[in-house]
Amino acid sequence: MEEKEQNEEQELILTLLQGKMHYLEQASVIQTLCKDYLYTQSTLAKRLGTSQAYVGNKVRLLQFSQDEQQMLKKYGLSERHARLLLRLQQPKRQHVIETVAKLHMTVQQTEDYVDRCLLGNTNSDSAADLSNISSPSAFLYECQRGAQRLQERGNRIVCITEEGDGWRKISVTIID
Repeated sequence: MEEKEQNEEQELILTLLQGKMHYLEQASVIQTLCKDYLYTQSTLAKRLGTSQAYVGNKVRLLQFSQDEQQMLKKYGLSERHARLLLRLQQPKRQHVIETVAKLHMTVQQTEDYVDRCLLGNTNSDSAADLSNISSPSAFLYECQRGAQRLQERGNRIVCITEEGDGWRKISVTIID
């Protein structure tokens, strides 16, 4: 390998190790290293001092379309959110990204919502079946979703979710 190529390779690896890039940019750099510098995921993982699963999970994030990647960045969704969203297929995935962002869903709420999407149980016109709520996160999600549905129908509602160390609070104000 030429000295210039070695320098570029070293620079890419150093950039990854610094960890200051967005997770989608990290995924792109990892893919470049595997493709252009002929690393396997396993050898690259050793070089980075991490696991093959870490490298593989990063590369999987590139399954998002360019539009979806832009949405993930725009809405500031975490890598954990993104990995959950990968379970869905397009075009549903794009709609779910928007919903997760609009409702400011936590990772747990996103997981619950994705599970419901995969089961085909996300009809936004149906009333929430509160008897199926199995966690506080699911309850908060249903409250936010209900408030959003009412807003979409022209009602004036303010829904505020707060989180602290070991607690979460939702306030719903209906304005007559």
